[in-house]
Amino acid sequence: MTPNLERVRKIRNSLAAMLNGSYNDSQISDVAKLCHAFAAASINSKMASGSISEEFIGLKPRDIAFDCIADLFQRDGDGTVVQLKAYFDGVQLASISDEELLTHFRRLVFSKVNDGLFRMYHEVDPSLGKIIRNIKFIISTLHSFDELEKLGEHCICPSFVERLDELSTIDLETLERELRKYVKGTERMPELMAKLSLFLRQQSEHCRVVPLAAVARVFRAILSEPRREEVAEATMEDDVLMKDVERVIKEACFELRTKMKPRYSKGKNVPAKYIDYYFRVIEETLIERLSSHDGKSESLFMQLKDHFPGLKRNEYEKRHKKVLEYLLKLSTEEAKKKLSGVYP
Repeated sequence: MTPNLERVRKIRNSLAAMLNGSYNDSQISDVAKLCHAFAAASINSKMASGSISEEFIGLKPRDIAFDCIADLFQRDGDGTVVQLKAYFDGVQLASISDEELLTHFRRLVFSKVNDGLFRMYHEVDPSLGKIIRNIKFIISTLHSFDELEKLGEHCICPSFVERLDELSTIDLETLERELRKYVKGTERMPELMAKLSLFLRQQSEHCRVVPLAAVARVFRAILSEPRREEVAEATMEDDVLMKDVERVIKEACFELRTKMKPRYSKGKNVPAKYIDYYFRVIEETLIERLSSHDGKSESLFMQLKDHFPGLKRNEYEKRHKKVLEYLLKLSTEEAKKKLSGVYP
């Protein structure tokens, strides 16, 4: 039995007691020590690979580990260890093997480490935190990348491509150097993600799975450089690309509006003009999200107020919110399908 399996076997009873609410301080300490050991190992691995640096965060690895796992042991007024219970209640602790329990522990702790590091990035370096948030937004919107964990690291990989897992992970310097061959420095975030996808798909010397934090640092380096005067403005090619994105979004919204308008106006007695207003808001929202640098846009409520002067929040919640958000979801899915040809 490996050392980690042995440690997991020994804390099984302590974990069960914590989940049942009949635990003591010694049992909490047993579980916390194991979580901290996994967290520290993950952080040391990230530091060894250059994914993060102690100087950047400003804390020792063991302290970073404690910070990342701390909320796993937060208790409510009844003494319930809320997050651990929420996770392991869906696992059926008594019926799984030690190997399975080890896998669950690693998955849970590595997830908390990644979440904690992203939070620290945002606190220590808001610009990097913002880039990470925008990368994740673009991935969730376009689905041109898959998100996965590799050795405890939150990573991304172009969708529908051989990952080349048997090859070494590309280092930060090489990733930046090679990606710069594909970019001009005037790109918006969606365009940078498209260029990253293109580079990873075309190269075959390294694994195509890359750490998300490393990608963010490379993007930040590219975006933060002073732009030369002759390339300060977007090229005609860039303008055409973004116009294509807007055209595809408008097409998706038009087609869905044509399909859904009769259903709502006849079947659910929603005035036809309301559907028109909804789709104007949806179209504006999708274009803003996919063409801006920060991926943010006004709230749906504020945008709809432009078409319904005097609209109150309670009226929006009661009459418009559910339908608008549902139609936005459908429109987003339809736009994703069409945009796959624009952002390969």
